[in-house]
Amino acid sequence: MNVNARAGQGDDGMFVDASLLVDSAGRRSDVALKALAKQVKSDWTFDARVNGQQIVVDDLMQLAGAFSAKTQEKPAASSATTQKGGAKSAPVPALAKTPRTSTKPDTKAFWAGVQGQAGVDIKSVLYGEKWQVTGIAAVLKVDETRLALERAAARFDEKSSLSANAEVKFAAGKPQPYDLNAKFDLKDFDTVPVFKALDPNKPPTVEGVFNVDGNASGKGANLNDLTANTKGNLNLSSKGGLFRGLKFATTASKATQVAGALLGLAGVRGSQEIDLVGQLAGLLGEIPYDQLTLKVNRDDQLNIKLEDFNLISPNVHLQGKGSISSELNKPLVQQPLKMELSLGARGPVEDALNRGKQLSGTRDNLGYADFREPFVVGGTLENPDTSQLKTLLAKVAVGGVLDILGGKK
Repeated sequence: MNVNARAGQGDDGMFVDASLLVDSAGRRSDVALKALAKQVKSDWTFDARVNGQQIVVDDLMQLAGAFSAKTQEKPAASSATTQKGGAKSAPVPALAKTPRTSTKPDTKAFWAGVQGQAGVDIKSVLYGEKWQVTGIAAVLKVDETRLALERAAARFDEKSSLSANAEVKFAAGKPQPYDLNAKFDLKDFDTVPVFKALDPNKPPTVEGVFNVDGNASGKGANLNDLTANTKGNLNLSSKGGLFRGLKFATTASKATQVAGALLGLAGVRGSQEIDLVGQLAGLLGEIPYDQLTLKVNRDDQLNIKLEDFNLISPNVHLQGKGSISSELNKPLVQQPLKMELSLGARGPVEDALNRGKQLSGTRDNLGYADFREPFVVGGTLENPDTSQLKTLLAKVAVGGVLDILGGKK
């Protein structure tokens, strides 16, 4: 590791010129910061740039962990600071926080007294061994009435690109002086590298190329009010891929195994089809879809709402909605998931459900035969719980056994 840093007071104001170089296992991370700040009366102006050729996230996280461990070994620091001669100054007061329920409008923007711009230009960020983000760039601009993120961009491969813009405007004197608007656009995003980076030994839950567009907007009297009032929407769509969200491990039940063995010994036709649960687990565990769409937004409790989920494949039509409950200090993929889905079937899936007497007798708007009741997928995005579907499919096997014993095969 190599760290170089210079800071001080120059003719043009305060400056910082720093660089970090980390070599690990033949990989190199490098980041450079150049910043200049100048005070004019009570206001500050700044100009900052962050540049880098490559950042290896795993290496920097290990470095941060090492420094964190050393910091924890030191005695807790007092809130007072020690001056020359051993005297202690008064503790630094904490920044006042506006209560979430307060709607008292700010008379000045929360960034008042600061103007300038900061730019980021990172050529490559490597996460794990499989996922790389390139061409990361953005410009942050600040003036008296506007805080804006401009020209934010990144690339995930030769085809996939991200672009985003956001701004907060401030108009003093209004009941809600803050006005936020943001737009987001992600094209041709391949989900496989993301899932492989999270767990290289597990098949991706969704394997496809997605287009995502979204927006967010909100008004507020103060920063907390603005945060609470900001709502956003994302629209996801994919044409062609594999869906493994209903995958679960299964074996034939003991009763079904015994019944199948007896029917086989008796030479009853259809004994090879007795394990309908196993057949359906194979058909539903990996669904090659033609189209997958989903709308995502956020409610007042910060829960993520999943709406208009729609998956169309030759043999399966899934529709539903659900939510991801917000829990502090937990990453999104570990927050509670609840998704209620309706299943429509054609071809071999319809045949298997029909043998098990588990079709409602109606068809959906696309002509798929309706499964007799909806089911809930719980757990988390990281580990979906499909136990309710498995329980419902057990009824399919029972229906198949009864048909065979009743001489319908």
